[in-house]
Amino acid sequence: MLTCKTLTSAQATNYFVKGYLVEENSRWYGKGAAKLSLVGEIDNETVFANVVMGYSPDGRRKLSEKELPQEKRRAGVDCTLSAPKSVSMTALVAGDDRLFQARQIAVEKTLAVIEERYAQTRVREGNDRNIVKTGNLVVAQFDHIETRELDFHLHTHCLIMNLTELKRGKWYSHHNDAIFENKKFLGTLYQHYLAIEVQKLGYEIEDKGKGQFEIKGYQTKDLEHFSKRRQQILELVGKDSLWTDREKAWNNCRKKKQVVHPDDLKANWFEEAKLLGIQFVQPSSSPKLPDSSEECSFENYNSLNDAIAHCSERNVAFKKEALETFILSEHRPVDLATLDNAIAAHPELIALPSEKGMYYTTQTAVLRELSTIKLMQEGKDTVQAILNSKILQEQLATISLTQGQKEAVTTALTTTDQVIAWQGVAGAGKTYALNHFSQLSQNQGYLIKGFAPSAEAAKVLGNSLNINKSGQPSKKLINSGTHGLSEQGCLDLSSFFPRDEVGIEANTVASLLCSKPPETIEPNQIWIVDEAGLLSAASAHQLLERAKDEKARIIFVGDTRQLSAVEAGNPFKTLQSAGMTTAYMDQSLRQRVEHLQLAVDAIARGEINTGFEILDRNGCIQLTTDDQDKAKTIVSDYIALSPDERAKTLIVAGTNQERLEITAQIREKLIEEGSLTNSNEVTKLKAKNLTTIQMKYAHHLAINDVVMPTKDYKRRGLEKGKFYTIIAKDEDSITSRNSEGFEVTTGLGFEKAIYTQNQIEIAKGDRLKWIKNDRSLERRNGQEFRVTQVEGMRATIAYDDGKSEILDLTQPLHLDHALVTTTYSSQGKTADRVLISADYTIAQESLYVAVSRSKYNLKLYTTDKEELLKCAKQSKAKENPLELVRAAARNGERLTQPVKEDKISVSSPEKKVVAETQEIKPQQPSILRVPVAFAPLVEQSIVSKNPLELLTQNYEPRNETDQPSAPVNRDRETARKSGKSNQSASVTAYHTDSGNLERLHEAINRNAIAGVIVRFRGVVEGINRINQQLHDGIKSNIDLARAIENLNEQFNHRDQKTKRCSRDESPNTEQKLVEAIKQRQIAQSLKNPLAQLSQVVQGLETVKIPALDTDQIQILEQTFKQIEQAKRKSAEGSSTYAQGQQQVDFLFSLCVEYIDAHDDWILGNYQFSFDSQTLVLTCQNQSNPSEFLRAVGTEDGWEYQEGLLAELNEEDLFELLQELLEPEDELER
Repeated sequence: MLTCKTLTSAQATNYFVKGYLVEENSRWYGKGAAKLSLVGEIDNETVFANVVMGYSPDGRRKLSEKELPQEKRRAGVDCTLSAPKSVSMTALVAGDDRLFQARQIAVEKTLAVIEERYAQTRVREGNDRNIVKTGNLVVAQFDHIETRELDFHLHTHCLIMNLTELKRGKWYSHHNDAIFENKKFLGTLYQHYLAIEVQKLGYEIEDKGKGQFEIKGYQTKDLEHFSKRRQQILELVGKDSLWTDREKAWNNCRKKKQVVHPDDLKANWFEEAKLLGIQFVQPSSSPKLPDSSEECSFENYNSLNDAIAHCSERNVAFKKEALETFILSEHRPVDLATLDNAIAAHPELIALPSEKGMYYTTQTAVLRELSTIKLMQEGKDTVQAILNSKILQEQLATISLTQGQKEAVTTALTTTDQVIAWQGVAGAGKTYALNHFSQLSQNQGYLIKGFAPSAEAAKVLGNSLNINKSGQPSKKLINSGTHGLSEQGCLDLSSFFPRDEVGIEANTVASLLCSKPPETIEPNQIWIVDEAGLLSAASAHQLLERAKDEKARIIFVGDTRQLSAVEAGNPFKTLQSAGMTTAYMDQSLRQRVEHLQLAVDAIARGEINTGFEILDRNGCIQLTTDDQDKAKTIVSDYIALSPDERAKTLIVAGTNQERLEITAQIREKLIEEGSLTNSNEVTKLKAKNLTTIQMKYAHHLAINDVVMPTKDYKRRGLEKGKFYTIIAKDEDSITSRNSEGFEVTTGLGFEKAIYTQNQIEIAKGDRLKWIKNDRSLERRNGQEFRVTQVEGMRATIAYDDGKSEILDLTQPLHLDHALVTTTYSSQGKTADRVLISADYTIAQESLYVAVSRSKYNLKLYTTDKEELLKCAKQSKAKENPLELVRAAARNGERLTQPVKEDKISVSSPEKKVVAETQEIKPQQPSILRVPVAFAPLVEQSIVSKNPLELLTQNYEPRNETDQPSAPVNRDRETARKSGKSNQSASVTAYHTDSGNLERLHEAINRNAIAGVIVRFRGVVEGINRINQQLHDGIKSNIDLARAIENLNEQFNHRDQKTKRCSRDESPNTEQKLVEAIKQRQIAQSLKNPLAQLSQVVQGLETVKIPALDTDQIQILEQTFKQIEQAKRKSAEGSSTYAQGQQQVDFLFSLCVEYIDAHDDWILGNYQFSFDSQTLVLTCQNQSNPSEFLRAVGTEDGWEYQEGLLAELNEEDLFELLQELLEPEDELER
């Protein structure tokens, strides 16, 4: 376990000098400490105090730039590494002193990683402060053996000083954000190192989940007896609390430190253990490490594949540390360097370097997003309008709609696109507008079906659309005008006929995707998907595929500014960015008081400061002293309300644990006033927050967890839907018992749900909710109800629609208290009054959701207004993989693995590493025109997916307002820095601010054109001629994208001064682009040989390569001749070359650098032969196949040749480009 806390100089001096220096268990660590000659024990109080204050050890030189008082200056970060309780007992009570050394090894290995990765400072460059790695730290270590409750607890305080050296003798403040951001990884890393050392000493260990372990053989109750401090914390925050919540409780319940001599402590502990009858575990004479054959070499990527699947299930981008944490938690011997190399070489991962560390996304995520966009774009102009504009205007004339609502309804009824979206702010009346759209569509014979990510949202949608389970209207609306409207402008259906007759629950998206496709497709279907922002990438892709198969229209309804799905991806935002037809509703109708309306509008626009100021000025933000005071104040304000006001009040908490704490305090007050009576306990089942992969590992399960199979497994003795309580487990299996007492031992390879179980109290008058869907009992996740009676072990409950049922309290139930909700669960709710407990979890999206729930009154409680505002400015919206790839390219970072069109790697990991380390300098591409008769070659790509389809799917330009052009000056500077010559850099800079260029840039990135482009100038012997040299053509995705942008500009450079991109001109432009890109299919054909050659290098004896036919060779030769002619004519300044030509040859403009890769060596080690139009390469040097990679992978192994136009001066290039444009176009320098 690792806890981190910043300390001021005064705190560090008082705490460590008084509490630790006397114990002689302290020492200096770090390269920075060595630079200051700080080695060995910390035995000088003055030296320690000087360093804490930012001075040299002798106090003569100020190392820190700022002069601050002790109580304000940050001394450093106290990182406390704690050993498991069983290790502490064995070392301190059983007397195995070897464990002290094991602990110290683990501490120093962990510190070494911190120093290598996270020793950083910030350096100002102009107006920016950039993070720079330094590689050295000054660390003071202090060992401690007891808690403040005087239980044994072996732990080490590592005070990382606020000092680090950047240049020789130049010291800076240490930037510690990376330590806090990677705290979970570092804690797991320490536990991993310690577990390995403990096993070396002969002890067996058992996993405790979340990276923790204990020495096997101790009973849990014995360890808990000596964990009084932990029990205090768990009483405050609960067993399922997060580490962040436990740290807060740890700080809030600290007692004053007691000074007791270590020998006395050990004697007392020994006597106490003796009285409890504890048997100390004895080590084996041999190490208990797993077999060496099981050491993680990652050759088959098994554990790494699981780590990737685990991390990518809920995030499209994840840090390298997240992968490492998952693997290290298994406590098997792992070399961190080997693991990092395996991560870097994994074919599924795409690296996304950033200032905050190395992030990764996956090939699967990128391809899924590409396919999702393609499905949307394939549906453009494929359906007929439901109503023509004239008839629609007549229909809408009698309906009261806001301008945004009217535009949304009009768009949905007149569009010819299969997939569209309604983007609306919170409270814009989207469901009201949907109601009218539904009725107008049904009148035209269309079948409306409603879907939502959650069952409760689907129920609300179904009621608002007035549809039944089959999608048919239940009844016609009595009034389609403004009569019968509620105060929000929404139709109050309950005033017309009974609730159960109005419309029942629509379906969840999951239920649709899990159902079997219908044998007969229903015509004229319209699928309305509400809360579309909560859809995951996987669900959205499957939904679009299903809609395509069933020829159904889709209307996505939601708000990209609100919360995203728990699972990975943000498809609602992706599809809008990719050109999905979208109607916007920007007027909120929910807030009924002016200051709330203004604040919510400002926050919706991203103006957090303005919104925050409005709320504060109107008394909506209340400051409390600490978290306990905050909870107490919220409870007091709630209890002060009348019962009717309470019913219209929504309490929102940032975390589930905070929700439980506030709920408990409110219930105490309600019991005191008599509002809750006749209480009893019931077992609550709550889904354990595990990914699919985590469920495969026993160490993520705990004794008393409940397993429910989702299928029948008769051979294993498991029945679908039955509960089995875990009573024992080992590394690969669990033993569980059902309610009838039947016990079964099984592996973990079956489909299941896993729940925790604990007792909660319910009483007459309680407001509860279901937390799991149950179709058989018609219960929905999130559905609320009130307890009307509790008699013994039976409780009667009533729903808001008047229905009631009786619950058997002897059975475990999926229910919880509903007095307080989390921010995530509050999305979609509305209340007159909202009370918000704001903490560190708040972000821009969650703040917007929370404050936009209220109609009349809002109170936001916080312990720190400044910190709250800082958190609220940060976005935690789910990323999209293509956004991340594009952002990395814009930042000038080279991606170590290109996006491929297939999950299967077409190059060896070693080859990829070569591409990483090899610096390729970009050049201006050649510009070549060919005759109209130039036909695209037959595609011979070795990948399974059609690259042309992926390339052309995203070419439709968006409006200027959708995507502002990149700053010209920035791109010009980037081009100049990256260009191989001033001429090429200058030309590159001319064409960098077109909206369509960015679209092509994005499309190229998406299709992996940017990785390794391989071409053989001639590989066919006996057909025409054979070149004696093999040529590799390689460019990074960033350099290539710039080249493509320049060529693309020839088509869509219109009105440079206003940067206008007319949709009327776009079809012709797009057609030219598509035709031009078809020409580059030859590049895919020529890409085969090196990809196959890489397999030879990996050890294959023979590989067959599809050969080019005669026609292809002729075209190839003709192209080479034209290149040479273009070079000569351009060099002579001739302007006749471009006249009369119609197309641009993308094949040789993509790759303008030739690389000679030791041709003699290749030809000397590979035999070329032909068999039925197939080139056969046979490796003749099997003893050392990696020699080829070493030959071409070193700097000396590459020989650069000048690009085709590098010899031209700037004037020649300018003139040539001018001639390629239309006569009326003007090229700006």
